[in-house]
Amino acid sequence: MITATDVAYHPPPPGEPDWAETNFFGFHVPARNLCGATYLVARQGLGVAMSDVTLFDRLSLDRKDSLHSHTRQHLIAPDDLASYALPTGLRVRSTRPPYDYELSYHGSEGVEFDLAFAALMEPHDIQAGGSPEGAAPADILDTHFRGHFDLTGRVTGTLRLGEQVVAVDCVDTMDHSWGPRPERRTGPGGCWLSAHFSPERAMHCLFTYEWSRPPHEQYTFVRGYVLDDGEVHEVTEASMRSTRVGHVPVARELIVHDCRGRLHRLFGTAVSGTSVGWFAAMEIYYLLYRWESDGAIGHGAAQENLVTSGFTEQNVRLQAPGTGSRCTPCPS
Repeated sequence: MITATDVAYHPPPPGEPDWAETNFFGFHVPARNLCGATYLVARQGLGVAMSDVTLFDRLSLDRKDSLHSHTRQHLIAPDDLASYALPTGLRVRSTRPPYDYELSYHGSEGVEFDLAFAALMEPHDIQAGGSPEGAAPADILDTHFRGHFDLTGRVTGTLRLGEQVVAVDCVDTMDHSWGPRPERRTGPGGCWLSAHFSPERAMHCLFTYEWSRPPHEQYTFVRGYVLDDGEVHEVTEASMRSTRVGHVPVARELIVHDCRGRLHRLFGTAVSGTSVGWFAAMEIYYLLYRWESDGAIGHGAAQENLVTSGFTEQNVRLQAPGTGSRCTPCPS
């Protein structure tokens, strides 16, 4: 069960230098295909933190095409995660922990925002309840999901882009997690995604992701929920398939079963996206999708994480005698 104290730090166990605490908030403006995110990775045991503020309104993994990208990899970790201000100009304060938050940012290039996040539900504890049949193995929950909650809420406020002032009024999902997060990882990547149709209807799911498998076998469901008329219903089963350009998931089909026995089928098309540098050893795509489900239209973002060691290990294997070369020889 998530309580007010879970907004604050969860001290790392002795001798676990890879312990990290993350804090994520997102927002979007569908009429402009605009999406924004703030992300903090604090390693309390080491006293350091990474902070990122990203804004984008087109589909490009070249960060030069972003509206704004402000990443700092070497900051002093804030003393208190319930209320902190960073040298980047980002401020976060929990006004009603663990439900409501205020976010402000006064950065460079004339980019500023002042936003309020108001919860529409109880925080969803990823560790609560039994493991759904066919879900990801328990060791996933013992690693970087050892502690984790997701929370859907309404985000309101203003965003300034130079001389432009953009109103923000959307439903989005934040999360907070704690556990071991080694800088170099092995094993599968992950996909975190949400679809928001109204303050009364939303959906959120977590999957592991293995890029080397066939498209219909790449995702394994971890946990999720359906928000329906203010009530939260656990997802008991979910599957997903993505259509890709290279490794970028430009379209998705998501099938979800909730604990009431209801089936939800969603189709998502990426309308904007970028890459983000939240973890140096991972390739992370952050995309905004336009979702359709039973005639309803919604929006929501997805984070797709590829563990780079999986690619480099394969590249080394391909250098072994008899396996051939990754490159086609030049004609003589």
